[in-house]
Amino acid sequence: MNQIVSLGSIAIALLTLAGCRSDEIHVSSDHSFPFRSSNSLSGSVSLANKQMDNLQACGTIRIDNVSVAGDVKINGTLSGDRLKVSGVLAINGTCIMSNMHINGTTNINGFLNANNSNFSKIEMSTKKLVLVNSAADSILIRKPGLTETQQQIIDLDNTTIKGDICFENGDGKIIVRNSSKIYGSITGGTLETT
Repeated sequence: MNQIVSLGSIAIALLTLAGCRSDEIHVSSDHSFPFRSSNSLSGSVSLANKQMDNLQACGTIRIDNVSVAGDVKINGTLSGDRLKVSGVLAINGTCIMSNMHINGTTNINGFLNANNSNFSKIEMSTKKLVLVNSAADSILIRKPGLTETQQQIIDLDNTTIKGDICFENGDGKIIVRNSSKIYGSITGGTLETT
């Protein structure tokens, strides 16, 4: 049974002593708490200077210097600075981050704006992807939903893509700024240099 906590770290400590696992404790407040290594969180949460096994969250998650040995799964908004993920980063929503290092696949249904970040493979369902001073091995932009007709855009600013970029819908656009480089092929999209 999941417990809803809004009383602060004392309530978390009491629930832990009462036998609740940390992955059963959900946060429904706007505070920062000292969590254990594997977590399932909800609400508005700030995590700073943490090392975690996995992270699963629903809501607004603010990150500052967090390292995750496994996977990160977010339904909502992820923002902040300095996130390292050894596994998969999966987001249904928005991600606005700086200084990310993602070893596994980045899978986002929504929006990504990353600065000073490194990715292996990026797979997205999105209208727009923005990478600034970053690098990625490859990018796949999945076909949009049936009712979406807007052109899908990748905006690269001083960014390197080591492999291929593919737009499944065949109508994508890549905007290249400030010495950005694409070393692979482009499928289903056009290139615009500014």
